[in-house]
Amino acid sequence: MADEAERELIIKQHKAGRYMARVRGTTTITKVAADLGCSNTLLGYIEKGQRVPSDHFLNEWASYFGVDEASLYNLWGKLPILAKDEIRNSDTLKGTLLEIARNKKLSAEEKEEIYDEIHKTYKRYLIRKEGK
Repeated sequence: MADEAERELIIKQHKAGRYMARVRGTTTITKVAADLGCSNTLLGYIEKGQRVPSDHFLNEWASYFGVDEASLYNLWGKLPILAKDEIRNSDTLKGTLLEIARNKKLSAEEKEEIYDEIHKTYKRYLIRKEGK
């Protein structure tokens, strides 16, 4: 089981790194590394999926190339800093997510349904607030 999870993680990292290399396109690693303040070697390892970039690096890279930060974090299997901050700063959100995570009676599909409902509630709230 652990071997399968490790294999999936390696594949995910490789795909994320290849995505970053494709976005870089014809811009040289040397130029991007210099502009982002990292070494060519580090950027090469990241693009090969051999190193997981820091949150700071992902933010800088997303901004540099004008790509969606949340999607980039998702490719790497990471949680964006803003999402971490929200969870960290809200006892209600943190408690709710922990309660859902610990509930052994809920399947992954049921958990996803709950998350969808939370998102729909948020959207309804925004619409209602805009109508005021």
